[in-house]
Amino acid sequence: MTLAERLQLQPFQGYAYSYPHKMAYRRFDPVLPLQPLWEREDRDSLFLYVHIPFCEMRCGFCNLFTTTSDMFPRRAVGSVVGIGGMAGAVGGMMIARLVGEILQRTGSYVPIFIIAASTYLVALLLFHLLSPKLDPAKL
Repeated sequence: MTLAERLQLQPFQGYAYSYPHKMAYRRFDPVLPLQPLWEREDRDSLFLYVHIPFCEMRCGFCNLFTTTSDMFPRRAVGSVVGIGGMAGAVGGMMIARLVGEILQRTGSYVPIFIIAASTYLVALLLFHLLSPKLDPAKL
């Protein structure tokens, strides 16, 4: 296939289905404790899955880019994305300064890697605390 033919293709042709949106799940009444559900599972078959969302397909993990348009009215989406971009830029400037400080005080990259490793989890926690049900914003 030539480059010209490749450029004519649409790179985002599908939606890879993996897990339903978090709003698709229902509450268990009564709440089921997880220990009885997992106690008979083979512990040797457990693993950690790390998802790096830079693929060409949109899966259930990657609702990141549609969350803004799902939660905010069309007239506000651009502003919300712009504010998020500005927050990311300011955060990038702040972390650059923080990294320098940490390196000068400790001489080690370990605290920096700990911060980098926990950033996504902190952001996810904040996301779920600020909007646990992903309700549309009322503006």
